[in-house]
Amino acid sequence: MYEDFNRNIHILLYRTLIDCPVIFIKLCMFWSSLLILVFIHIGLVNLYLRRPWKYFLHTLLNLLGLYILVQGIYFADRLRVEPVEGYARAAAIVFQRMNAVVLVLVLLLESLSLVFYYTELWNYVAKHPTVRSIKEGLDYLPTGLLYYWEDGALMFANLEMDLLAQKMLGRSIYAVGNGMTLEKSIREGKLSEGCQFMDRGPQLTVKLADQKVWQFHMREFLIGKWTVHEVLAYDITEENRLHEEVYIQYGELRKIAGRLRHYSENMRELTHEEEVLQAKIQVHDEIGRVMLATKRYLAGAQDAPTREELLPLWQRMIVLHHTAQDPGKEENAVRSLLEVSELLGIRTEISGKITSLTPVEREIFMMGARETLSNACRHAGAQHMWISIMKEDGGTTIKYQNDGKVPKGEIIEGGGLSGLRKQTEHAGGHMAIATGNFFILTIFLPERGKTDAGKYGSTEKYGTVGGTAISGPDC
Repeated sequence: MYEDFNRNIHILLYRTLIDCPVIFIKLCMFWSSLLILVFIHIGLVNLYLRRPWKYFLHTLLNLLGLYILVQGIYFADRLRVEPVEGYARAAAIVFQRMNAVVLVLVLLLESLSLVFYYTELWNYVAKHPTVRSIKEGLDYLPTGLLYYWEDGALMFANLEMDLLAQKMLGRSIYAVGNGMTLEKSIREGKLSEGCQFMDRGPQLTVKLADQKVWQFHMREFLIGKWTVHEVLAYDITEENRLHEEVYIQYGELRKIAGRLRHYSENMRELTHEEEVLQAKIQVHDEIGRVMLATKRYLAGAQDAPTREELLPLWQRMIVLHHTAQDPGKEENAVRSLLEVSELLGIRTEISGKITSLTPVEREIFMMGARETLSNACRHAGAQHMWISIMKEDGGTTIKYQNDGKVPKGEIIEGGGLSGLRKQTEHAGGHMAIATGNFFILTIFLPERGKTDAGKYGSTEKYGTVGGTAISGPDC
């Protein structure tokens, strides 16, 4: 039995094709033909992917070898039943002497190489973008894409744009077959029922029947010598909702701002009335004291003040009297200020246009003029006072200067200067006091909507203690 097994193995190893059964020959031919078809597929895929030529050449060599193998097996099998002439006879004789085991091993090696090629091709496709993968990615973008040639012929449209065309035109973009039709319908507002064209600036915005809002961007560019039109659609439903909410909130804020503005104006009027009331109370008390002192002076009382002491009291009373009055128009206020200044023996010069001041600026201007005039008369013994109004980039500068005695030591702001500073800062401005050869008070008021408080906060701009200040009306 052992000898029979060895003999069968020996016969199998040395059996040629001419000794093999017909069914074995047919199976080998079928196997080879199947490998040829698969290698053709791999070669075409490599060409489609535009891979390097070496991959295609490897496939071509395998195809050539398999083709020769199939042809040799075919002619070897045919030679057993009929005569074969020419190169076919030579090939048939060679392959008739081919061992069956060698043929099977060759086909197995080709099959293994086929598995290797397919695995390598699969890995390449998985790691590299292809035309198909790019198209699939564009199709499933949430943004609508449409490209068409100058004559309207479609070049590309993804699924989102096709869905938008169905909602806006009632037909698929491929059924329309012309990209220019869709763009023209959007521009002219010829849309399906339920769709609404919205004005959102230079871009075209459409609200669909499902309440979604889409914005369309259109442009054209060149590819070589050909003009290509591009239409992009973006879903701005959420942005549109936020825009509407902000618009509603903006309207509410404008109403609140109007009420606050009205409240601020009422507060300003109330503050002004309180100041006038306090000034009148002060005038009333001052008049009482001056009248009492004058009465003692006229009666010749022993503790009565002298004439030199009584004159400043009357001058102060005149200033307080005019301060307590509501001037009305600015012309009357300035005229009243100049008259009081003349009565007090102080020559006042005003440069700049008072009419260029806003109501708030005029109020602060008059308040500062009254306070500086009062201090120039009471404390400085000044003979001249200069007031300048300068319109600058970003605001207005008002400067008060007199030629009286400069205060010694630090200036302590009393009720008048403190109130003036408070009123200035309330308006968003800044007040600075500088002393050199002259006393200078500067107020800067920014334009409405700007805040430049502190812009002129440094006293070095207008002079320092012990320094030389600019004199004259143009200071």
